[in-house]
Amino acid sequence: MPKARAKWLAGSVEHDPAEATAAAFGQAQARDPARRTWVVLVEGACHQYDLIRAEAARRDATISIVIDLIHVLEYLWKAAWSLHAAADPAAEDWVAVKALAILAGDSARMATNITAKAQAAGLTAGQRNGADACVRYLTSKHELLRYDLALAAGWPIATGVIEGACRHLIGDRLDITGARWGLEGAEAILTLRAVISNGDFDDYCRYYTSPASISGSTPRPHKANTRAGPDPPCRRERWAGGVLEVTVASGQAQQRPGQNCRPLAAVPEVVCASASVMCPSGSTYPARQSSRRETRQWNARSWWPSTAAPAWTT
Repeated sequence: MPKARAKWLAGSVEHDPAEATAAAFGQAQARDPARRTWVVLVEGACHQYDLIRAEAARRDATISIVIDLIHVLEYLWKAAWSLHAAADPAAEDWVAVKALAILAGDSARMATNITAKAQAAGLTAGQRNGADACVRYLTSKHELLRYDLALAAGWPIATGVIEGACRHLIGDRLDITGARWGLEGAEAILTLRAVISNGDFDDYCRYYTSPASISGSTPRPHKANTRAGPDPPCRRERWAGGVLEVTVASGQAQQRPGQNCRPLAAVPEVVCASASVMCPSGSTYPARQSSRRETRQWNARSWWPSTAAPAWTT
């Protein structure tokens, strides 16, 4: 089975869908300036189609939108339970036949067939809700259900790989038990995880520690550590394996690497009562609890291999 190469993952809780769509198109444009046909896999939300078409028109790009086949199957099952008794094993065969026909490009004919079946069965309006919903879906999305053309061209027809990326990029970190997130902190963690998943971590570290980046002559990808002038007083926080120096002044913070620390990523202005640093194993060290809510700029400087609890010093 072929493996994805040069993948680009991104996640955001601060940017709206229009901004995320524009970023994805920007990646496609940078990678394919010759403008081949771009394939866009979507789910069932209509606003996605409008955003995608508007962005494609703005960039004069030729796109082919394909709806995730799994969503189509969900509607077929709704129709099946309108036309079959509960737990009827024949429903599975019925769905399989209809799905194969849709894969062959016959979604319009299947919509007509389901309508005729519902009328012939003499179902009440309530009983045929599932069938009617399926017919509306197949009819309104007909142009996006050309799976025959997609399969002939070798295009993907399901978003499982994308949903899997959402799970490991977002859910595995932001959905952990007991986590509390501010928008900016969650955004920064998502950006960091995307950098790592995309295989850009080493390049990012080299850029982040380059003389031009440190001096401020070139823009940094995050807001932290861009303040000019001397450092304000520092509070030292010692972790197993290294020292983290967090500079706090006037409601803002700045970090400098301490002993055995190396830059990892910047996390801008997180409003929280506690914070954490993730270890390679996926476990976390809880930061010292604060008696009041603070606004800090955190710069996660390293992942410590030790599982020992941190010893705090001031």
